[in-house]
Amino acid sequence: MKSTILLFSLGIAMLFIQCTEPKNNYASTENEQVSTPKSTTLILVRHAEKWNDTDTSTLTPAGMKRAAKLASFFQNTDINAIYTTPYPRVRMTAIPTAMSKNIELVDYVPGKMEEIDVMINENIGKTALIIGHKNTIPEILNNYLNTKIQDLEDHADIFILHIDNSNSKANSLTHLQLDL
Repeated sequence: MKSTILLFSLGIAMLFIQCTEPKNNYASTENEQVSTPKSTTLILVRHAEKWNDTDTSTLTPAGMKRAAKLASFFQNTDINAIYTTPYPRVRMTAIPTAMSKNIELVDYVPGKMEEIDVMINENIGKTALIIGHKNTIPEILNNYLNTKIQDLEDHADIFILHIDNSNSKANSLTHLQLDL
């Protein structure tokens, strides 16, 4: 009787393990088609604190600290590309993360949404970090979320936007704050 109960319990346990075993939806054999992920993740960050409002302004000590903190924050995040506008303060914000990920910075022209569309299409199923300005980050968010977000005043904002590549609209947004 004990052996029958033991075998029955073992059978139930094996059935449970088989039913709960995770499936790999992206596994393939030679004859199978590989599923293509249908979203791109954009991480949107305003540049860190700067000295002044000139185009050549660099980061303050607080800005340098924030840039280093961003790199530390993204340490365990799989980032495949980093895009910046061609201003020193923006590039300086991105450099610590780029160095830690061994990724070259790619410039984009602020205000040209078609460039953002290209970034999304180049990173299907991947994650791209975009560092911009107090007016360009809301412009990107507004374009994909159909919102009316105004200029950002806080340098601590991090927006994580998941873009559905089938219709080029956001299907989720996460807003984080990275305080010094």
